[in-house]
Amino acid sequence: MKHFPSLTIAACLVSFAVPSTAQDIIRLSPEQVNQNPYWQTTQDGNLSHIPSGVVCPLNTPEAGLTLKEVNIYQPNGRDVACQYQIPGKTILSVNLGVK
Repeated sequence: MKHFPSLTIAACLVSFAVPSTAQDIIRLSPEQVNQNPYWQTTQDGNLSHIPSGVVCPLNTPEAGLTLKEVNIYQPNGRDVACQYQIPGKTILSVNLGVK
């Protein structure tokens, strides 16, 4: 599995535009991930995007980020994002795309 180091997430403050309308986006809380065929919970409780193998940690204490939800932008599950939040501040989007 590929892990997203906390430092990488903290440094990745740019969000990329995703060609999708708001009504097409599937939004899942970390608790809902196992109800979707493209995401699974890892043994250590983090979230893994199955098509890419990338793991989105639930928390990154070093950066103060907490995973709020994962988004699926395309029906095939290959264009997704992990949405993080610093409590009381804006949301950071880490987008994943699989070709």
